[in-house]
Parts: sequence; C-alpha cells; structure tokens
Amino acid sequence: MTTIYRNAPHTIIDTTELDNDFLNEMWLEKYEDIDAILSKVDGNIVLTPDTNKLVKIASIRQDITTNTYLNNIVIIHGWGFIQGDNSNRISKTVTFPITFTNVPVVVGSFLGQRDITSNPTAISDFVSAHYGYFSTRSITTVNFVVILQANDDDFSNTHRYGFSWIAIGVLT
Repeated sequence: MTTIYRNAPHTIIDTTELDNDFLNEMWLEKYEDIDAILSKVDGNIVLTPDTNKLVKIASIRQDITTNTYLNNIVIIHGWGFIQGDNSNRISKTVTFPITFTNVPVVVGSFLGQRDITSNPTAISDFVSAHYGYFSTRSITTVNFVVILQANDDDFSNTHRYGFSWIAIGVLT
C-alpha cells in the first residue's frame, strides 16, 4: 500500500489497482497533462517535476519525542572529497544546491580513500579502504560542515577521502 497525501486526512490507495487512467482522473482537476507529471511504470509511481524543480512530499519529523507533520519536504543528496593534510581529522563545508526553509536533517557516510593524487570524478574512484568516521556540525539552511576522523592513521596529504550525504528538509 502507498499513502497518497492530498490534504489531511490522507487517503490510502492500493497501488496494485492504480492505472494511468485512474491517475489521470484523480489529478486532472489540477493538471492539464497528468501523463507528463504522474505515471506508473513497472508497478512504481513515478513523479516527474518540471525542469530544475523538485518533488515535494509530506512526512513526519520527530524532534526528540515531538512528532510534527510537515509538507513540502524535499530530499537532496551528494558526495564530495577532502584532500588529506597529514592529520587525523579533516573537514570541509558543503553548500546545498538549494536553501531550505528550516535547518534540515543531514546524514552521511565515509567512502574511503583515493590513492591517486588526482581528484576523483565518481564515487567509484574511492577504492582503497581507509577507516574513519563521518560526522557533521554547524548545519544551517544553506550548508553544513563534514568532519572525517581517522580511525588509526593520519589522512595522507597525497590522498583524497570521500564522503556521501543526504539532506531532508522543508522547501517552501
């Protein structure tokens, strides 16, 4: 089952029963060409926004123990690298491609190292194992700081160390 939110309260629709004709009827009042926006492919509902636009969803955000229903949630993601500096802790500021309305939730992962002295061009360039920890600090609506902490050795100044991240937040 997939929950499709229109306005509170929400409606639960069994997606196995959906076809494009039903979707057209359901959303026709709002959009003239629903096939360009909403379709069903191999059992998956596909939302396609206009060029340079994002799909916004509804979600529940839990802050400590307080649950809040939020609309206009977007998910953005990326990866990057930091050149080592022979220390056991390196950091870099990552700027989001959008400005969130409120401070988003950011999670990430340490990808490893690139032994070659040239900059990586794809996540798959991080082939060597270098164990460390990924953390963030100073998360704002426009950026955050990535901190990589080495597990044992220092981060060599001849290597690049990769990280990936996901940010989830409100965009109004």
